[in-house]
Amino acid sequence: MQQIKVVRPSEGTFGPGAGGLQKKDLVDETVGPIRIVVRYAELVPGLDSGEHVRDREEILYYLSGELDVEVTGGESYHLTPGCTIFIPPGIKHRHVNRGKETVRQLFIQTEVAK
Repeated sequence: MQQIKVVRPSEGTFGPGAGGLQKKDLVDETVGPIRIVVRYAELVPGLDSGEHVRDREEILYYLSGELDVEVTGGESYHLTPGCTIFIPPGIKHRHVNRGKETVRQLFIQTEVAK
């Protein structure tokens, strides 16, 4: 039987991500879910993740700061605190922090079954 688990903000360690993004897993298979990961990420001013594409679904929820998500050959989305964006698998995109403030976000992602 699974149990409820609480993850405190001070728990976990930051690891590097694309373009200098700092992230840490809050909820992954070590906590319970098999195919969902929740990460907390910080994107410093000037960060550009570079174009990338994922083979999984992403949901990003913005806590603070402003960020542009640019779809290759398509739309650009300016996101502010409280915004949520869903990025389907296979969409080539990048994240750019053009502001003066660190962007803080929750990053929810499906994982490929192991």
